[in-house]
Amino acid sequence: MTAAEASRTRTSLIQEVTPGTQPAGAMLVVPKTNVTLRDAVGYRASEIIRSDANVQGVHKTSDGVTGGIATELQYAPATEGLGLLIAGAFRSTFTAAATQSTGVSCTANVLSAGTPDLDTICEVGDIVRVRTSGDVLLGYYRVTNVNVGAHMITVEGTLGNGTGYKVLRGARIKNGTTDKHFSIEHARLDAALFHIFRGMGVASMGIRVADEQLTTVAFELEGMNSERGVVTFGGSGHTDPTNYATMTNTSVPVLRIGGTEYEVMSATFDINNNLRMRRKVGTSGPTSLGRGTFTVTGSIDMYLDSWTELTKFEAGTATAILIAMQDEAGNGCSLSLPTVKWTDGTESTDRQNTDDMARLRFQAELHTTELVTARLTFYAA
Repeated sequence: MTAAEASRTRTSLIQEVTPGTQPAGAMLVVPKTNVTLRDAVGYRASEIIRSDANVQGVHKTSDGVTGGIATELQYAPATEGLGLLIAGAFRSTFTAAATQSTGVSCTANVLSAGTPDLDTICEVGDIVRVRTSGDVLLGYYRVTNVNVGAHMITVEGTLGNGTGYKVLRGARIKNGTTDKHFSIEHARLDAALFHIFRGMGVASMGIRVADEQLTTVAFELEGMNSERGVVTFGGSGHTDPTNYATMTNTSVPVLRIGGTEYEVMSATFDINNNLRMRRKVGTSGPTSLGRGTFTVTGSIDMYLDSWTELTKFEAGTATAILIAMQDEAGNGCSLSLPTVKWTDGTESTDRQNTDDMARLRFQAELHTTELVTARLTFYAA
């Protein structure tokens, strides 16, 4: 007997045009650390009372697909599998990166004189990467003002004055309302066992950043139908992803809260689309998937060195969160939540020989100027 070995599995997807129907075309292989996709079949036992005390029957009542795909956070082009799953979580489409502006001058956080013009490639809320002419990273900065016509932008934070800077507005995605569906094949190649899951929607996406850890991203999915076989369902072939390095805890150059940089031990970001299966009498599986409110919640554990954010928690004052990450090759990723409210906050003295910590939970809300809850940006090295 040939038992299926986890190290010989392949997980791949293709975006659907008609939900629940696999389209023609090559499937894109997704990097993964864990796959829990499975059939969600419902059964109900008969409640008929018998004098012999036996259950009269057990009957199938529903079909469906559920489970998840977990992986390490890497640079994710919009045309590859990981990028498509992220787009599914954001219910939107990536806007391609702008041409990098070079020869940029900075005076008191105002960037100007670059080519191409900065006001043509940026909008308020964008996160831009700033490097020197020699590609030394200066940081990731949120655009707070675009001076159209004067070809200038203003950024948040502390950026030193200088000339010859390079400014990149990467490939960005903002949360929207465009529902995306995928056909996902999980293949056990050594045992020639193949399982296709169709009509898959991204219910949630979670990012985890922690000291001494690799940064991870996990997707929970729900779907409409599945099929098992002994030959691949990817008849047009499978395209492998580009190998990118994993983002790690040591490559977080920026974590700003309310525009201030804090020393943070861990951070979690949980996107939820409040997905649900729509069913009707006469069918065993869902006929479609519904999505509700786009929500982002999470937590921040940081060293207690000021009362600022705990005071905001008590007062109900809004703040903002920006985290930027970079791999060892220089590919970057930023997540911006321009308006959040702390929903819980504690301060703790745990035991001797430890640091006191502030532990805060948050929920993001609509930013009234940017008109989004979240934006995520990838930057090529």
